[in-house]
Amino acid sequence: MATRAAGTTRKTRIKEPRRKPLEDTPTPRETLTELGELTKFSFSMLRELPKSSIYTSEVLRQLAILVRGSTMFIAVMTAAVGISQTNFGYYFLKAAGAADYLGLVPGVAVARTSTIFLFGYAFAAKVGCGLVSEIGAMKINEELDAYESEGISVRQYVVGTRLAATILYVPIIAPIALLANTMGAYVTAVPILHAVSADTFFLYNWGNQGLFDQFFTVALIAVYSISMTLVACFYGLRAGGGPAGVGTVVARSLVVSLVMMHIIIGIACFAVYGTNLGLPIGG
Repeated sequence: MATRAAGTTRKTRIKEPRRKPLEDTPTPRETLTELGELTKFSFSMLRELPKSSIYTSEVLRQLAILVRGSTMFIAVMTAAVGISQTNFGYYFLKAAGAADYLGLVPGVAVARTSTIFLFGYAFAAKVGCGLVSEIGAMKINEELDAYESEGISVRQYVVGTRLAATILYVPIIAPIALLANTMGAYVTAVPILHAVSADTFFLYNWGNQGLFDQFFTVALIAVYSISMTLVACFYGLRAGGGPAGVGTVVARSLVVSLVMMHIIIGIACFAVYGTNLGLPIGG
């Protein structure tokens, strides 16, 4: 009995399973291969996008999610950058004795750079990462396999509907982002700082941007919001390895989206405003 009791109290050592480490930094060759796969995926999805029209209700549901979940966040972010740039412009111009020209600062920056950049950061963080994690979780939970087993195309129902919702969302959010940026600058310049009157502010604000600048912002927002959605869906479909794998693809998609955003904006701004800012200055 003593021997049996001693045997029952002896602890057995259980070996913990070895955890699979996160994926290492890809080599340049792997990066180029991944870029080629992303490009192929993007063009094929744009070509197949009309086929997703049969899922109109799902497109509208995804659009409603974007409107409810992201509009206020993007508006607040763009208004915040309007406040920041106007504060900087006021104290810079005040030191030079030219505070009356404060409206020039948002007039130059709002439609050319600041709205575009802040929308990109907000969209990549809020919408892009959300899409990657959502689709990645669906893949890990075998929901995508369930769609395929029922004869539903994942590319059309999951990716195509989200891409179509993004396209429909651009005409809604782009004017809101532009207006929020301008209103943030106005509230800072007129009611808070009392730097200029409302008439003086809007005189220099609207005098240094035109309809072309507004269309440029909307077009650029459309280009890289669609690009970010494609990147997010691409990496979401590549998720694997449990929650850690989802975290890996979320981080990688964010890096790719931000790098791509700066490349797109840099090339577009240089091509359009590189030699002429379009300001009513000079002869």
